[in-house]
Amino acid sequence: MTRAWRVTEPPQVLEVRAGRRVGERLAALVSERTDTLRRMDDFLGGGDLHDLVRRELRSAIALVRQASYTEPVGRQLLGAVGELAQLAGWVASDAGRYVTAERYYLGGVSAAHAAGDDPLAANLLSSLSYQLANVGDRREAVLLATAAAKGAGSAATATTRALLTERVAWAQARLGCPQATLRALGEVDEAYADRSP
Repeated sequence: MTRAWRVTEPPQVLEVRAGRRVGERLAALVSERTDTLRRMDDFLGGGDLHDLVRRELRSAIALVRQASYTEPVGRQLLGAVGELAQLAGWVASDAGRYVTAERYYLGGVSAAHAAGDDPLAANLLSSLSYQLANVGDRREAVLLATAAAKGAGSAATATTRALLTERVAWAQARLGCPQATLRALGEVDEAYADRSP
């Protein structure tokens, strides 16, 4: 499967070259391709997947910058860029490319904000927090994770709130704060209990 991805142009490149107006179908296809790349990440290491995800992200960014589309489609595309940036950051971090990962995460936050997607922006910040808790400034990790959990807004699902609060717990644990860790883990349980089956 990865071979096919390496030799096939992303569909968004073909659409931009053709000068077509982008619709919901292509925006949905970009999201579907991101989901496929996420599933590939379950089996491949970050070093193996980084180039594919980077290429897909660049193509999606080019689509946002060069194509014409309606405002709702634009928000969909910006959300897809944010999702791709989160995955790009994740695989770059997995490959030990921490500075590159941080750039992806922060670029994704910008795209998510432009899309009006606070939960996605929060997920991107919490992903950066996770990286910092493991290989960077743990105090900064706690601040970012806390900001992400608080900034997700009412649009965040219970599962998203649980993930964001888990990142707070992880950062607190890495910082060596057992009481704060336990408080955050209690909040994780509460959020998770609120999820829809």
